[in-house]
Amino acid sequence: MNPSFEARGTRNPKKLMAAENRSDGGINPNPCYLQKFRLYETRSHLYMIGKDKNGIVWRVLKVDRLEPSELNIIEDSLYSEIECSDLLRRIHDGNRSTGGLKFVTACYGIIGFVKFLGPYYMLLITKRRKIGAICDHSIYSITKSEIITVLLSSQIWVILRMKKGLLSILLVNVICP
Repeated sequence: MNPSFEARGTRNPKKLMAAENRSDGGINPNPCYLQKFRLYETRSHLYMIGKDKNGIVWRVLKVDRLEPSELNIIEDSLYSEIECSDLLRRIHDGNRSTGGLKFVTACYGIIGFVKFLGPYYMLLITKRRKIGAICDHSIYSITKSEIITVLLSSQIWVILRMKKGLLSILLVNVICP
């Protein structure tokens, strides 16, 4: 299922600029807390799209899926809803030949990354329950989480089989499915 890239409404650019500006005139790298996230994937990257409570500020976290031994993460700059929608559309168009951009899951946050025997895994909060508040800040408990493999399943297969000396046979299967 391809994600919908249409913007659900326009945002006031003055509000976005106010969220970005600091009192000293510079750009605030953390103008607010991101509260909702959507995870998308292409064959080469995972894209975590986060937005603040009001949907004014959007951020993109890009995770490289091609290097099995390293975790390469790039945090992109601030976006408006329309700019983020346009970015997703361009990523989808640029990756059409390999399946495009696909929606993976919606979540409320990243618990972290862990590496077991081979590849890295991303731990996500997929359900939460409000259990209280401190000074008007909501406190949540995690009621459901999900583990996402950073590498593609075909890459994991090569890594596991490489240890058994079958790399040349399996590479033919991965390159020419």
